[in-house]
Amino acid sequence: MPNAKQPQEPDDITLLEIYRKANGGYEIKYDYEKDGPDHAAVWVCVYRMGEVEIGRGGPTTDKQKTKRQAAKKALGELRKRGL
Repeated sequence: MPNAKQPQEPDDITLLEIYRKANGGYEIKYDYEKDGPDHAAVWVCVYRMGEVEIGRGGPTTDKQKTKRQAAKKALGELRKRGL
């Protein structure tokens, strides 16, 4: 098929959610920290498993990019721990 779309690889945020569900439903949550005024906000995103920080992204002005960075680091940390 000449115009068949190739399936996209899931991003790190999606992979982290799949990982969480496949591995006992660990309590993995994320939260944002914002600094600066609304029109020039700088974001940090932190993923935690329970109370333990497992990934941090940012600081950057792109909120979604910050979340992707944190998810990538969280996945790496979970893999390193063998979870």
